Amino acid sequence: MDDLKLLKQIVEETLKVDLTNMRRNRELVDAKRIFAFIGVRYFRYSLTYIGNYLNMHHANIIHYVKTTENLIETEKYFYEQFNLCLGKYYNLNSEDMDHPLLPEYNFHLKKLRELEETIKL
Repeated sequence: MDDLKLLKQIVEETLKVDLTNMRRNRELVDAKRIFAFIGVRYFRYSLTYIGNYLNMHHANIIHYVKTTENLIETEKYFYEQFNLCLGKYYNLNSEDMDHPLLPEYNFHLKKLRELEETIKL
């Protein structure tokens, strides 16, 4: 199974959405943002490739990636969903634990823990 197919399955099962749906409700858009962000930033697929995979224009993917960066920093629930999806991907692909992008994932986990600590104060 290729990276995107597995990621799509994980995002759909975790967030209980269908990424091929063209509706624009918040849950679905957030799931597409997470999928696009991981596809572009972690797997290094092109914006056009991710757009074609989701049957969307690459400009939508640019917007998704930019807004995801902001949401990761400001929205705790979104950040938890993002880490849940990414964590499930890496747990299912434990043979990829030497993946060169794993330090970026660990950075996000560290950031989430810091956010949780500030909220507890």
